[in-house]
Amino acid sequence: MGVTGDGISCIRRVFDDVPFQMCLVHMERIVVRKITRRPKTEAGIVFLALVKTLGRCDSQLWKERFKKYVEKYRSFLNERSINPETGISDWTHRELHSAVLSIQTFLPYLFSYEKTKELSQTTNSLEGHFSHVKDIVRVQRYFYFSSTESIEFHFPGFNYRSEEQKTGLKSHDLCTLCPNFCKNRTYDILLYMSKYNERIKALSMRREGASIIVIARKLSVSKSTVSEWCREIILTEEQFEKLRINKGISLTTGQRMGAEKNKKKRLDAIVAAEVWGRELIKSISQRELLLIATALYWSEGSKSDRTSGFIFVNSDPEMILVMKSFLVNILMIPPEEIICSIQINRIHEIRIDIVLNFWQKLLSLPGNQFRKPYYVNTRVNKIYDNYENYYGICRLVVRKGMNWKYRMLGLIKAVKSNILSV
Repeated sequence: MGVTGDGISCIRRVFDDVPFQMCLVHMERIVVRKITRRPKTEAGIVFLALVKTLGRCDSQLWKERFKKYVEKYRSFLNERSINPETGISDWTHRELHSAVLSIQTFLPYLFSYEKTKELSQTTNSLEGHFSHVKDIVRVQRYFYFSSTESIEFHFPGFNYRSEEQKTGLKSHDLCTLCPNFCKNRTYDILLYMSKYNERIKALSMRREGASIIVIARKLSVSKSTVSEWCREIILTEEQFEKLRINKGISLTTGQRMGAEKNKKKRLDAIVAAEVWGRELIKSISQRELLLIATALYWSEGSKSDRTSGFIFVNSDPEMILVMKSFLVNILMIPPEEIICSIQINRIHEIRIDIVLNFWQKLLSLPGNQFRKPYYVNTRVNKIYDNYENYYGICRLVVRKGMNWKYRMLGLIKAVKSNILSV
């Protein structure tokens, strides 16, 4: 019998006569946490490479290499510096020094698997077996945390306090108190996670004119939560009149008058800003469009020497349209020389035809000028209310556009020198 774990303090005190194997994966993580995966010094690079060979060679060879490493870099590891502000002396390469000491601490337990064949080198199999427990623990951040109690769980049909009195267990022991919850694992976890579906329903109901109280009761959430979700939605006069009649609210209540005043103030400010903008901009000349496109490319275009040519990337359809207009009308690039590709999350694959059709109509480009979509495989853990209206990121590319990229970089340099020299 033996134990494989990610730490030795408690295990060695309780099972001092049982063979112990330090998990080699966790050992490497401890080192990486201290010196990162890209150490800057030669000693750090060599040490990381040495740690990565754990489990790939026998104990005698590895310990010999470790001993030679310490002998070679001993003076480097023992360098000390004085903090000019505090006057305290500390290790110059403290993180690397600490990582080496960690290996020295765990060294007696890194190769126990050679003596006890039943021992595993890592805890991977154990963690995989209890992955459902991790899923449940991961949901804790969606529960209410009290300053005096560890965790309070609020599940339909489950009274944790009565269970606590009967069993004598504490409320944080989720697997014991909620066996059915643990049994169903991730499928049930989705029911108790953050209320993304409820939020979308609340927004839809509010746009239709439902009151905060009705939405809260319908979705079994608090009024404050619904109010937070729907605070950006402004009801029409007809919708508010309907709610006023149902609730018997006077048109002259302070709340109503204050809300109307703030709403009018905000709308007036928006209209005034739009008028101010139109009067200031008026009509845009070709030279001004050239400067606008130069600024856009400065922020969203390819500028690296390693890129193949002119590439402009953004998710704003109107910005993409402005750049396309610049290419065609100012640089006189034929539309046939413009190639597009779309980058979008994998969850939109089922509606990719809609996405491509949107960009084709917007840019007035045929389908054969669109490359194969690039799907991002990042897992999405929430539901977005703009799912049907999201069209991904568009990448505009000019065929054989290396010289066009150089010209854009020349325009950027000219703008910078002109502005910064003032």
